[in-house]
Amino acid sequence: MLFYKGKLVTIHILEALYEKNTSDHFFARFTIKNTAKNAIGVDLSDYWTVIFPNQWGVYQTNYRPVINERHIIPKEVDAIKSEIIQDYKNKKLLMIQPQDEVVYYREFNASGREDIKIKKGEYFILSFDGQLFITDGNSVEGVYCDGRVEIKDLVLNFPINWKKILADGIVILDKNEKIK
Repeated sequence: MLFYKGKLVTIHILEALYEKNTSDHFFARFTIKNTAKNAIGVDLSDYWTVIFPNQWGVYQTNYRPVINERHIIPKEVDAIKSEIIQDYKNKKLLMIQPQDEVVYYREFNASGREDIKIKKGEYFILSFDGQLFITDGNSVEGVYCDGRVEIKDLVLNFPINWKKILADGIVILDKNEKIK
């Protein structure tokens, strides 16, 4: 599912939920593709400055009839632009070459398969929150889930397509742990 399309990247979310043997939580899988002509840097260094699963529910309709959620207070691009560009120059960001992509998995830190199994409905709907910063060394693109851009919910039919996390990406866990 195309989640975001910007000047430097596209972000896709695979239409499945992921599990890791050592976690009771589920994960979403994000693919960031560099659509720019030059290498870009992506900041995946902070647990809260990535796009992540925020809330889920089970419904009879393929949309959420009532949306009642709070979003994180995002960092503004203008406030961190020089820091992100400096991190790019110092090679502190995850670098993606033109037309290449990077996968990351982000956990939903409050639920797992067992919680979802007991719910009854036709559709599982997962909403997202967070922010993501991307730079080409000159400009910084911010992806925000606070209403600035059209962000889509992930809508899955039951039964849920469960997959195991593969070794194809970065796993972002609570407390800013990362496993590659």
